[in-house]
Formats: sequence, structure tokens, C-alpha cells
Amino acid sequence: MTLGTGSSAQCRSGSVRRAVTVAMPDRVNRPGDVVVLQNMSPRRLAEPDVLRHVVRCRTPSDVAAALRIIGDRPTTLDLRGLDDIDVRGDLATVGGGVTAQALLDAAARHGLTPVVGRTGSARVAGLVLGGGHGPLIGRAGLSADNLVSAEVVLADGTMLEASQTSGPDLFWALRGGGAPPGVVTSLTTRLQPIARVVQGTLVHPLDGAREVLAGLRWLHQSDDDSLDTRIRFLATRDGVVLVVQPTWSGAPEVAGEHLAAVRALGRPLTDHLQHLTIAEAVSADEAVRDRANRRTTSRLLTAPSRSTDELLLAAATTLPSGGALDVQHVRGAATRVAADATAYPRRTEHLRVEISCSWRYGDGSEQSSWVRSTANLLDRPPPHGADVTRLERVRARYDPDGRFTAISV
Repeated sequence: MTLGTGSSAQCRSGSVRRAVTVAMPDRVNRPGDVVVLQNMSPRRLAEPDVLRHVVRCRTPSDVAAALRIIGDRPTTLDLRGLDDIDVRGDLATVGGGVTAQALLDAAARHGLTPVVGRTGSARVAGLVLGGGHGPLIGRAGLSADNLVSAEVVLADGTMLEASQTSGPDLFWALRGGGAPPGVVTSLTTRLQPIARVVQGTLVHPLDGAREVLAGLRWLHQSDDDSLDTRIRFLATRDGVVLVVQPTWSGAPEVAGEHLAAVRALGRPLTDHLQHLTIAEAVSADEAVRDRANRRTTSRLLTAPSRSTDELLLAAATTLPSGGALDVQHVRGAATRVAADATAYPRRTEHLRVEISCSWRYGDGSEQSSWVRSTANLLDRPPPHGADVTRLERVRARYDPDGRFTAISV
């Protein structure tokens, strides 16, 4: 079984599709139906498309029932119906289909903020499973670090709770371990007492990028964990530019002092500053994303240095139209978690580089080739290192047949 929690499902056997349809009426999409996929254009389900059938689940019991019927056949479940959000104090319990933007909006009404990434349409469960890198990483760590508990349905339909005291090995694997050995149908995460942040956006020409990168390295050696500085190399109509986006989540009265140091670097073409909630920041970032076809992967680099600067600059000079390098500096709270506390692969200071390219027309072969070649250029540390053996043991215990191979999107 190939199981994901995105937006579609395939059953190769017509008998299985009929069985699910009988047991779960109106939950299976049929060939010819239009399905809207996350971050993709609407498309029709038709052979030989791997998205031939969609099984829509609205409750954890639906997930358990579907898994029992499906057995070992390749399937993807749609969990968007599991969209409950319950905020109590500094904790939020959310369904497996809840997006980061939905949780951000709900928490903001309480003056709180969850630790999520920068893409509002991403599922909260997927962020936790992948680590979850966002603007609060220095102050509050990864999304995975803020997980309190999770409900997981195994391949045989068994429902388990994973936490530090119940199923601690499964809990460990869910925190940044990637594809889980089951379906995460709900989770509880900590919220941070952060109502608003101050965020800047500075655009630099590529020929000034080396100076800016060197300056950022110097600043981050001594700056407060409340300052997160995201950098992006983007291909524009006028050439490649470096976008520097500092976010201050600390005391508002000293925001200007910390942001001024970043704003003084280089000779930016534009310099914009605004006060907003994390929900507003993520929403604004989502609004400018190209909704065309996209190929994305990521790589981890060592802590910022002259050599990592040169690697990034070498990759940036080859950016095609629609290409982007999005660099997250993993530091502060994210590096103070014990290396064996979660399945996230690296707890020393490092860079996470998202490599992406989008296109509207054609088959995307040129763009995909650039993503692959750039990933090879930046391919340095191993993805899991010494944690691989432990992760494999957990997966073998809870998913002995290896049926689950995907995470939420």
C-alpha cells in the first residue's frame, strides 16, 4: 500500500473500489471526476493516472475502515475532512487534514501562534513528520519539537496514541522521521505566546549577494534567537536576485535595533518593513507562490561558512525561469534539543535548502533536470545518519509489511 494523506487515492482493483463504496458511500471519486490537488491544477482521474480513485475520510473511524478494506493495495487517502481544531490554553488539537493556515488563523484569535512552516496550505501533520521549518525556529524550534501527542491508525485499522508516555518509540519517529508507519489522524501541538512579529523584505542584486551572506554569518554568531533570517535566490525577469527576509519575534520595543543590522547589509534595491501576525505573514507568502506545476526537493548543508556561501552562489547562477533556492538557517532552540530526542536528522547548526522550479507549459523536463542537478551539487550530509537504524526498527514494529510510504502534503 502506498499511503499518503494528501488529496487523492488509487485502488487498482475494481472489487476494492466497490467494497469501499459500499462500506463508505459517496467517499470514492470515479474516473472522469475533477479533483483539485494541493498546489496543482485541477485534473481528471483517468487511466493510467496513479490518482485514479479518491477515498475521502471524515473521521479516524473512516480511516480505520478504509485500511481494513484496502489491504495491501496501492492507495492514497484524502484526509481533508479531518479538519477539527480545538484550542485550549497553550495547546491545540487538530485533525490530520488541518492546514497550517487554518491552525494559524484559529490560534491568532487567542493571541497565540503555532510553530509551523512558511506554506499555509501544508498539512500540520506533514510539517511535524518532516520537521517543520519556520520563522520561529530559533525561538521555539521545529514543528516536530512542539508535538505533544498524536493519534495514529495502523494498516490493520488499530488506533494508537503516541506521546512521551504512550508509545514513546512511535512518538520519537513521528517527530521529524518522514513517512510514518501509519496514518496520523489527529495531533496535539504546543502554541507560543506570540501575537505579532516584525518582518522585513530586502531585495539585493546577485552581484551583491556575497557581501550580504558574509554579513549575515557575522550577525548570527551573536544575535538573539528571536531573529530569524530567511534568504531566497529567485529568478526574475530582470535576472536573479537575493531576497533577505528577517523576522523578529521578540520584544517589539527592540525590533528596530535587531532588524537595523540586517537592513544595513549591502545595497538593497528595495527595503520594506511591516508589523503582522505569523498567520498574515504565511498568508502573504502563499499568495505570491506560483500555482503552476512545481518540482521541489531539499538538501541539508553544514553551518553557514564561506564554503556554503560559494555553493549557494554557484547554484544561484544557474537558476532557470521559475527556479528558486529557499534557505532556512537552523539555529537556536532547534539545535538545543538532544540529538536522540526526535527522529529529525541533525541537531547541530545547519542550513536547509529547498530547491524548487515551477512551470506552466510543457512537460517540465528542463525544470526537473535543474532541480536534480542542483540537488546533486548541494548533496553533502546524509539525510538521517545514525538515526536510520532506529527509525527502521520503529517502522518494522508498527508497519512490518512496509505499506506506508508517504506523508501529508
